[in-house]
Amino acid sequence: MPGEKTNLIARLNRIGVALSSQTDLDKLFQLIVTSARESTSADGGSLYILERDRLNFVVAQNETLSRRPGWVDPFKPHPLPLSSRSIAGYVASTGRVVNIADVYCIPPDAPFGFDKSYDQQNGYRTRSTLCVPMHDTEGKVVGVVQLVNRMSREGDVLPFTESDEELLLSLASQAAVAYLNARLLRQFKDLLDAVVEYSVTAIESRSPVTAGHTRRLVRYCMALAEAVNRETEGRLKDVKFTPDQLEEIRFAAWLHDIGKISVPESVLDKAAKLAPSVIESVKYRFRFAEQELEAERDRKLGQAPPQERQTIATEYERALHELRDGLQLVIAANTKLVMSDEEIERIRALAVREFTTPEGERRPLLSPDELEHLCVKRGNLSPREWQIMQDHVVQTAAIVKKLPFPEKLRNVAEIAASHHEKMDGSGYPRGLKGDEILPGARILAVADVFEALVAEDRPYKPRKSIAEALAILQGLARKNQLDPDFVELFVRRRVYEWNPAEATHPGKQAGSDGDGLTTANVSR
Repeated sequence: MPGEKTNLIARLNRIGVALSSQTDLDKLFQLIVTSARESTSADGGSLYILERDRLNFVVAQNETLSRRPGWVDPFKPHPLPLSSRSIAGYVASTGRVVNIADVYCIPPDAPFGFDKSYDQQNGYRTRSTLCVPMHDTEGKVVGVVQLVNRMSREGDVLPFTESDEELLLSLASQAAVAYLNARLLRQFKDLLDAVVEYSVTAIESRSPVTAGHTRRLVRYCMALAEAVNRETEGRLKDVKFTPDQLEEIRFAAWLHDIGKISVPESVLDKAAKLAPSVIESVKYRFRFAEQELEAERDRKLGQAPPQERQTIATEYERALHELRDGLQLVIAANTKLVMSDEEIERIRALAVREFTTPEGERRPLLSPDELEHLCVKRGNLSPREWQIMQDHVVQTAAIVKKLPFPEKLRNVAEIAASHHEKMDGSGYPRGLKGDEILPGARILAVADVFEALVAEDRPYKPRKSIAEALAILQGLARKNQLDPDFVELFVRRRVYEWNPAEATHPGKQAGSDGDGLTTANVSR
């Protein structure tokens, strides 16, 4: 009939559009079976995907069983051997259609059979069955769609018709194309994931300081973002991340530090303000200065009258003590994260003192470059080194912007490059504030600070316990550096407990957050 044919074509077009727009494989599989059942009035349906030498049983639906009170579907996707003894296996092996009015009446000489165990376990009676192959563009079977029990409006089981066969074959063809496209997209996504992950891992392997940081950070970010999606009360109840936005956060977390590829290891791994070889050189200078004082003392003692010798000895002993004390101050300052103004002034005073080298040259105890490094008030990076470190987010933005992310993931570079911005506008590189910072970047900032605090592999600072780290997060939120809503949720929902080992050993109780730590020197 022309009208029926038109309706069939229209129905297939609608199904085709729906299938082609679905890129999630699991949802696509369910949609294929649902569309096939609804188009043929089938009570149940199954989908099998052919991979190498086995069938993957991925979907099973049954309307009658699902309506039973208290029914819990026991089905779980699982692989099956590719055998022509089953109906699905026969269709997958031969590419032929099987249409049976009653599977309990299959002739003994048929090349396939029917397993009644499912019916027996669930009190169900399978009768009519229609099973068709899903062919790719080259005619290769990629899957099988199987329907059972075509139902009349009165609830009677009817055989599947030739029209049902035609419709299901058309639908299976569309389903095969949609499946292959979705699978290709997943493979590309898996490839992109692998390239990103392995690239970041390779970059991090340059330094034991950063190894493992990103992988842990991704876990914290995704756990916090998913916790936001579960909120039904409070200020975050209306904040919801779509699947694409979650992907943006995930990719941004993986790539947030990729710009550190441009940071020299001498800065990236810097555990102290001066390198060990430089500190040894400073010690030699102080030793030369000490010997110079001792020689000068001995010369004066030899020339002075006896009544003056005690005064001279006392004077030089004081000078030697100050010199030795100054060296200890330099050694301590080399690894000290927070310097007082008094300590800095003492070091500046030492720097103007000179000593005589073995070659007879007069030189200062500390060079201008050494003085600059030792007088860093917080952390261990000089202003020049800190600028190099800050520039890594600019490099991150430049690198990530060149990656061919689709339009739906257009914010990956923005999120990745904003993880050092602060809510009060004092962050870098652009000084964004408040809502100028994307929510994903604010989540990334919270996770980045927490991971840096509890990480065991940072040579420039001691590891904090979880309790201490949470207290510092809360302090930074009070200072309006980190988003207070995300910090509150991170703490309240115990997002950090994704790592059972960390959660089981929280360490000592938190104290004050007034230890000089800020988002600037907590995480580089």
